[in-house]
Amino acid sequence: MKLKRLTANFKEYAARFPEGYFGDAKGYPKNSIVYERLGYYEDLLETGKMVMLPCDIGSKVYMIYRFLDEGAWEIEEHKIRLEDLEHIGETVFLTREEAEAAISEKGR
Repeated sequence: MKLKRLTANFKEYAARFPEGYFGDAKGYPKNSIVYERLGYYEDLLETGKMVMLPCDIGSKVYMIYRFLDEGAWEIEEHKIRLEDLEHIGETVFLTREEAEAAISEKGR
Protein backbone atom coordinates (compact mmCIF):
# COMPACT_ATOMS: atom_id res chain seq x y z
CA MET A 1 0.00 0.00 0.00
CA LYS A 2 1.38 3.38 -0.97
CA LEU A 3 0.86 6.07 1.66
CA LYS A 4 1.55 9.77 1.30
CA ARG A 5 4.26 10.89 3.72
CA LEU A 6 3.10 13.25 6.45
CA THR A 7 6.41 14.16 8.05
CA ALA A 8 7.41 16.93 5.65
CA ASN A 9 3.98 18.51 5.95
CA PHE A 10 3.98 18.18 9.74
CA LYS A 11 7.42 19.75 10.07
CA GLU A 12 6.31 22.81 8.08
CA TYR A 13 3.07 23.02 10.07
CA ALA A 14 4.79 22.61 13.43
CA ALA A 15 7.37 25.27 12.57
CA ARG A 16 4.60 27.89 12.75
CA PHE A 17 4.12 27.25 16.47
CA PRO A 18 6.40 27.93 19.42
CA GLU A 19 8.50 25.05 20.77
CA GLY A 20 6.43 23.11 23.28
CA TYR A 21 3.10 23.85 21.61
CA PHE A 22 2.60 20.16 20.86
CA GLY A 23 3.80 19.13 24.33
CA ASP A 24 3.18 20.20 27.89
CA ALA A 25 4.25 19.62 31.48
CA LYS A 26 2.17 16.42 31.67
CA GLY A 27 4.77 14.64 29.58
CA TYR A 28 3.18 14.73 26.15
CA PRO A 29 5.90 14.60 23.48
CA LYS A 30 7.26 17.76 21.92
CA ASN A 31 6.62 18.32 18.22
CA SER A 32 10.13 17.30 17.17
CA ILE A 33 9.77 13.91 18.89
CA VAL A 34 6.41 13.30 17.23
CA TYR A 35 7.87 14.29 13.86
CA GLU A 36 10.89 11.99 14.26
CA ARG A 37 8.80 9.02 15.32
CA LEU A 38 6.32 9.48 12.49
CA GLY A 39 9.20 9.76 10.03
CA TYR A 40 10.74 6.56 11.43
CA TYR A 41 7.52 4.61 10.87
CA GLU A 42 7.06 6.09 7.40
CA ASP A 43 10.62 5.00 6.51
CA LEU A 44 9.82 1.46 7.69
CA LEU A 45 6.68 1.36 5.54
CA GLU A 46 8.48 2.68 2.46
CA THR A 47 11.35 0.17 2.75
CA GLY A 48 9.03 -2.79 3.31
CA LYS A 49 10.25 -3.43 6.86
CA MET A 50 6.79 -2.81 8.31
CA VAL A 51 3.69 -4.57 7.08
CA MET A 52 0.02 -4.05 7.77
CA LEU A 53 -1.51 -7.39 8.60
CA PRO A 54 -4.86 -8.29 7.05
CA CYS A 55 -6.10 -9.42 10.48
CA ASP A 56 -5.16 -9.25 14.15
CA ILE A 57 -2.35 -11.39 15.54
CA GLY A 58 -3.88 -14.60 16.85
CA SER A 59 -6.93 -14.42 14.57
CA LYS A 60 -8.39 -17.62 13.21
CA VAL A 61 -7.67 -18.36 9.57
CA TYR A 62 -8.82 -21.22 7.38
CA MET A 63 -6.36 -23.18 5.28
CA ILE A 64 -7.50 -25.46 2.49
CA TYR A 65 -5.54 -28.50 1.42
CA ARG A 66 -6.15 -31.69 -0.46
CA PHE A 67 -5.85 -34.81 1.69
CA LEU A 68 -3.25 -37.18 0.18
CA ASP A 69 -3.16 -35.02 -2.97
CA GLU A 70 -6.06 -36.97 -4.50
CA GLY A 71 -8.74 -37.03 -1.86
CA ALA A 72 -11.34 -34.48 -0.85
CA TRP A 73 -10.47 -30.91 0.00
CA GLU A 74 -10.20 -30.19 3.73
CA ILE A 75 -10.38 -26.97 5.74
CA GLU A 76 -8.04 -26.59 8.70
CA GLU A 77 -8.69 -23.83 11.24
CA HIS A 78 -5.73 -22.37 13.12
CA LYS A 79 -4.29 -19.09 14.39
CA ILE A 80 -2.52 -17.04 11.75
CA ARG A 81 1.20 -17.72 11.38
CA LEU A 82 3.89 -15.72 9.65
CA GLU A 83 4.13 -18.26 6.84
CA ASP A 84 0.38 -17.87 6.16
CA LEU A 85 0.72 -14.24 5.04
CA GLU A 86 1.99 -14.95 1.54
CA HIS A 87 -0.81 -17.47 0.92
CA ILE A 88 -3.83 -15.38 1.94
CA GLY A 89 -6.40 -15.59 -0.81
CA GLU A 90 -4.80 -18.68 -2.36
CA THR A 91 -4.84 -21.45 0.26
CA VAL A 92 -5.35 -19.39 3.44
CA PHE A 93 -8.54 -17.43 4.02
CA LEU A 94 -9.85 -15.08 6.70
CA THR A 95 -13.33 -16.66 6.82
CA ARG A 96 -14.66 -20.19 6.48
CA GLU A 97 -17.03 -18.97 3.76
CA GLU A 98 -14.09 -17.75 1.65
CA ALA A 99 -12.35 -21.11 2.12
CA GLU A 100 -15.50 -23.02 1.11
CA ALA A 101 -15.94 -20.81 -1.97
CA ALA A 102 -12.32 -21.50 -2.99
CA ILE A 103 -12.90 -25.26 -2.66
CA SER A 104 -16.00 -24.93 -4.86
CA GLU A 105 -13.89 -23.12 -7.48
CA LYS A 106 -11.17 -25.76 -7.39
CA GLY A 107 -13.75 -28.55 -7.70
CA ARG A 108 -14.95 -27.28 -11.08
